[in-house]
Amino acid sequence: MEHQPIFQLTHDVIDWLLDSDPALEWQVRKELLCEPAKEYEEVRRRVPYEGWGKQVLDSQLADGSWAGAAFNQVRSSTSHALTLLYLLGADPSDPRVQASVKAVRENVRWADDPRFAGNPFFEGEIEPCINGAVATAAIYLKQDVSTLIRKLLKAQKSDGGWNCDEDSQVGSFNSTIAVLEALLAFERSNGEERIVREARVRGEEYLLSRKLFKHLNGETIPHDNWSKPLGRPAFTSLGFPTWWHYDILRGLEYFRKAGRSDPRQHDALQLLRDKQQPDGRWLNEVVYDAGELLDFGEIEGKPNKWITFKAAVVLTPREDNPLV
Repeated sequence: MEHQPIFQLTHDVIDWLLDSDPALEWQVRKELLCEPAKEYEEVRRRVPYEGWGKQVLDSQLADGSWAGAAFNQVRSSTSHALTLLYLLGADPSDPRVQASVKAVRENVRWADDPRFAGNPFFEGEIEPCINGAVATAAIYLKQDVSTLIRKLLKAQKSDGGWNCDEDSQVGSFNSTIAVLEALLAFERSNGEERIVREARVRGEEYLLSRKLFKHLNGETIPHDNWSKPLGRPAFTSLGFPTWWHYDILRGLEYFRKAGRSDPRQHDALQLLRDKQQPDGRWLNEVVYDAGELLDFGEIEGKPNKWITFKAAVVLTPREDNPLV
């Protein structure tokens, strides 16, 4: 990759990021400021009891679920709540978090389809995009996902990707990133397993061969069949939270965590650099329906703290960041 100037955020942008909910503040202190654990963990301990984290946990029903469902389309379900706890970095060892997850494990079941109705929550359903998200959050929350991982491995397409469309014979960006995140988290938690690593590498090649946002022929994909934000090219508009949607930032964030640098990431990295505004921030370019569970206050076209934080982590040179 060609030489790029050393990336860094101004003090003003750092201060803007720190002036946040504890869930974002502690991650900024850890990932961007590289503070000692005792400093950022003090902030992290507040997550289940203040702000966004408290709001999510307070919304859990007496039956252990959120919105009475393992999954729903309005992003207020148990699956979405646990994804939020993962994104917010709620400490899995916190007593309140543990009690919440225990209630899910013991009580929540999948419904709506006879092929998986009655499955315990952490055994998942059949769609790999949903199972991938469930597995990633579950691994973070220290739950057994062995059944989910077997399902994900079995669902891989011949081209290396995954697809929630059962009739499709090819992968999709959206499903593939969800599964890759889960497989990487599983390896980090359980140790490397050959069959998991081989599947993950094939999945990485699916994204890399398409340069993280293009067709195999090198042309930018004009639209995503499942999401068309104002006619803009697919996968290049940044949003948070992404839920099941893929974008280049999510892809690059995965490869940073996976420790893999490849020349085929170059175009996506350059595009991410080009999206930084003159004031050092990144904009929220697409707002996916936040649902009823939690409102991050996303406004399309306005600076976004989460996106700025994640982009800065991807672009900041560190020993554990192979991308730059």
